[in-house]
Amino acid sequence: MTDPLGQSQILPYYKGLSKKGFQITILSCEKRELFNNNQELIQSICDEFNIDWQYEFYTKNPPIISTVIDLQKLKKKALKLHESKQFHIVHCRTVVTTNIGFALQEKGAKFIFDIRGFWADERVDGKLWDLNNPLFKIIYSHFKKKESKAYQSADYVITLTENAKNHLAKTYGLNSNIISVVPCTVDLNHFKSNDQLNAKSKELKKELGLLDNSPIICYSGSLGTRYMIDEMLSCFKTISKKIEQAAFLVITHSDSTELKIKIEQLDLKDKVVLTSTTYSEIPAYLLVADIALYFIFAGNSGKAVSPTKQAEFLSLGIPIITNSGIGDTEDIINKNKVGVVIDSFNATSFNSVTNQISGLMNLTKGEMTNIAQQKFDLNEGISTYETVYKKLLK
Repeated sequence: MTDPLGQSQILPYYKGLSKKGFQITILSCEKRELFNNNQELIQSICDEFNIDWQYEFYTKNPPIISTVIDLQKLKKKALKLHESKQFHIVHCRTVVTTNIGFALQEKGAKFIFDIRGFWADERVDGKLWDLNNPLFKIIYSHFKKKESKAYQSADYVITLTENAKNHLAKTYGLNSNIISVVPCTVDLNHFKSNDQLNAKSKELKKELGLLDNSPIICYSGSLGTRYMIDEMLSCFKTISKKIEQAAFLVITHSDSTELKIKIEQLDLKDKVVLTSTTYSEIPAYLLVADIALYFIFAGNSGKAVSPTKQAEFLSLGIPIITNSGIGDTEDIINKNKVGVVIDSFNATSFNSVTNQISGLMNLTKGEMTNIAQQKFDLNEGISTYETVYKKLLK
């Protein structure tokens, strides 16, 4: 919950659901450094919305064994909480927590499997698990079996994309009546351009050393795993050769040591600006940009991916350059003409992108914000969860 993702993609839903009368207990695993920095903030939000926040601490070493121990601690705590609270619903995010779902389902709770993507495949696609390594092959097989069991056992399944929903219905024979789609949404009031935010953004542009006449391309989010930073830098280098004043703003909390080396190698040091910020400040930073750029390795996990950054950029009226094979993105962007989607990462594609920069910068911001309102409104996500909860409580 103290991660940026917890503040953007977990808490907002439960604040809304609590306001609708549901009694919420959140059980999370926390990283100590982030917990120490953000515990007071998260606790104050939970207190304000009458949410009971329970947690254990995440451990990293020894690898694999520590994860097993962490999950056992969470399961033990969940069962103990159930003794006093008698939960009606257990809502598990990702396959990793499904053992808790199975355990509470046996105790009478309805089990929601909120897949948040094809987790095991994401580990492989992100090169965290090498299936040539026998140990990782065993772990991958374990989670794929658990995933299959969860699909068959769950009282309800939530996916991030229509693409994933169709895949699950076809592959596992699931009834579409027990599958709902809740993409990564945003609080449109938080990610909304206004005079104050625009003024702050202009100040930030100066602080970051970016010129007013510079087309600003922006990447925001984590580095590494499935995020294709080499390809993004290559694409930007092509853009900068034709549009010399173009700049690339990278907003990330990730370790940027490797990125800095790549920037030097590509002779882009004077054109790339690295920075980081908080969830509360991110809208002002994003508004510095004219165009968003992100490439994500699709692989086997691509169908279920709904990038949070997609919703954030569009809600602020910023067009997107991205790649195909990512959830419902291609359909959303091409159908509504709010960006460019490429199929391959080569000079031809990057030159095509470069030739479309001027057109992207001339798009009306309202075209993007309208799509965000239709597709990525937090309130719609809350309403979908409310509908599912009420169905299961009948």
